[in-house]
Amino acid sequence: MRIVFFLFLSLLAIGLQGQTDSLLYQSDSLNNSRPQNISKGRFDDTKLLYRKEIQGGGHLHTNGWGLNVRVVKNLNLLNKTFWNFEFDILKHPKEYKLTPFNEDAKKYVFGKKNALGSIKVSYGRQKILFGKEARKGVQISNIYSFGGVLGILKPVYLEIAYPNTPGNEDIRFEKYNEEIHTQGQINGRGPILKGIEELALIPGGSAKWALNFEYANDDNIIRAIEAGAMLDVFYKKVPIMAFTDNHQFFLNLYVSFQFGKKMI
Repeated sequence: MRIVFFLFLSLLAIGLQGQTDSLLYQSDSLNNSRPQNISKGRFDDTKLLYRKEIQGGGHLHTNGWGLNVRVVKNLNLLNKTFWNFEFDILKHPKEYKLTPFNEDAKKYVFGKKNALGSIKVSYGRQKILFGKEARKGVQISNIYSFGGVLGILKPVYLEIAYPNTPGNEDIRFEKYNEEIHTQGQINGRGPILKGIEELALIPGGSAKWALNFEYANDDNIIRAIEAGAMLDVFYKKVPIMAFTDNHQFFLNLYVSFQFGKKMI
C-alpha cells in the first residue's frame, strides 16, 4: 500500500512539474518570438501563445448578409479582446421580389422605397470555453461585442412605363413613390447605382453574441464557424417599405464563416 501511495505522489509531482514547464514556456512565448535556452524538440507538443489575430469572413443572417474584418488581441490563454469592422445588408421581413412581364427587365420588390446597408464598428471579448485538445479538435469560444452602427439609405429607382402612342411606351427611371406609381406601371428595377448621390444616414447602436467553433489543423491558421444573434437599433424607424410598418430594431440570427492568421 505504501508503495502504491509513493508511486501516486511521484506521478503527481511529475505531472505538476510538466504543467509548470508548459506554462513557463507559454509565458516566454508571449514575450519572445522564440524561447531562449530551450533545446530543439523539447516542447514540440506545446502550443505557442500568439499575440494577435487578423481574420475576416462573410455571414448570412435572417434578413440579409454581411462581411467583416476582425482584429484580435490575446490577453492570456483563455481571454481575447477584438475590434470588429462590418458591413451589412438589412432587408424588411416583408420584402418579396416580383418577376416583371418583360423578360429583359430586372426583378423588383413592390412597395420598397429604400435599400438599407449598414457600417458597424464594435469592441468585444472572446473567452475560450473548451480548448482544442487534439490536432483535429474544435475550440469553442463565447463571443460578445457592443458598438455603433451607421445605417445607409439609398432610394429605390424603378423602370416606369408611361403610355406614349398606341403600341409604344415612354420608359423612365424614377424614384419609387407609392402615391403616384401603380404596380401596372412598373416594368422592373432601375440601375442599382441610380440614386447613389441621394444617400441618407441614420446612426444607432449594435450588439452581438455568438459561439465560435475554431477547427483549423494548424495552430497559426484560423478557420471557424460562428453562430449567434445580432441586434441593430437605430434612433428612428427606418423607412424601407410602403404600405406596412417599418422597424427601428433589427434582431437577426446569423451564421458566419471566418478565416485568418495568428501572429506572435
